[in-house]
Amino acid sequence: MPSWFRPHSRSEPGAPEGGRFARLAVPLLAVIVLASGVAAGLSISAGRRSLEKQVTEELRATAHSARAEVGRYLEARSSSLQ
Repeated sequence: MPSWFRPHSRSEPGAPEGGRFARLAVPLLAVIVLASGVAAGLSISAGRRSLEKQVTEELRATAHSARAEVGRYLEARSSSLQ
């Protein structure tokens, strides 16, 4: 088995400083995952609010247009009946 493949004991020369790396990497990874999650949540929330506002405005405009069209139709029918 090659020497680079088998695990080194801490007392062996050339042993990697794995403990120090692990102590730094795990909290750093946790912070990165947490920050990414918060950023994704904020982005989704902002997009949802924006989409909801746009859909509400479009529905309101469509309802106003339909109401005006019905009013014009009823006015025209009323005139033709008289």
